[in-house]
Amino acid sequence: MRFLSALMPRERLFFTLFNQHAQYVVEGSQMLVDLLAHHGDGDTAGRETSIRRIQDVEQAADKVTHETVALMHRTFVTPFDRDNINRCLNLAEVLQEDIVELTSHAKQPHDPSTVLCAHDDSHNRDEMQDHSAFTAPRA
Repeated sequence: MRFLSALMPRERLFFTLFNQHAQYVVEGSQMLVDLLAHHGDGDTAGRETSIRRIQDVEQAADKVTHETVALMHRTFVTPFDRDNINRCLNLAEVLQEDIVELTSHAKQPHDPSTVLCAHDDSHNRDEMQDHSAFTAPRA
């Protein structure tokens, strides 16, 4: 029995990093919801602060990704398959990049109804807010 337990993965840092990365995705999603909800209120300084905070969260998530990949290279036995770990990391990175991409549209000095939508239709902006509010609590 000792032999089998010696082979089992003991590196608990993976789970800490996974949880931290997931928290950054949730945090970025919630910030995006807030940005969309207050986008048209004329508070440019607040909008810029929100955008910077979202970018900071994305950079922190990038650091966690790099740390996780480095840990995979240092660890012989990982908690689950390396391909699955890479897929999870890639998915989280895509989510964070999409959040940052959406915020880049908020930087443009246009009419708020056209900034976050492809065309001048407030229904699309409202739909986008609804979708982001639906997604954030589930991330």
